[in-house]
Amino acid sequence: MEVNSIVVNVIAHAGDGLSAALSAVDEAKAGNLDKAKELIEQSDEAILYAHKEHTKLLVNEARGEKMELTFLMTHASDHLATADLARELAGRMVEMYEYFEERLKEK
Repeated sequence: MEVNSIVVNVIAHAGDGLSAALSAVDEAKAGNLDKAKELIEQSDEAILYAHKEHTKLLVNEARGEKMELTFLMTHASDHLATADLARELAGRMVEMYEYFEERLKEK
């Protein structure tokens, strides 16, 4: 197992997920709810992949493999946690924009 390539995958895919989540909020704000929902799905896919890669490190450590903790590993874990939270909040914001748009149509 090449630890550094796994760590870089976590960082890259978490970053993609974060970017898609934030773009989803921008699209929802602009009234493009279908595009916003599509971006939330893209965010979910990227973050899920990052989680799968991150889990490889956890499983290997649980099996007793020794790995040197690096700043890059810490950064990857932090980046993934941030992307997770941003995705959750972005999804809720898209839902709020959708809710308010529906309420405005009723008036």
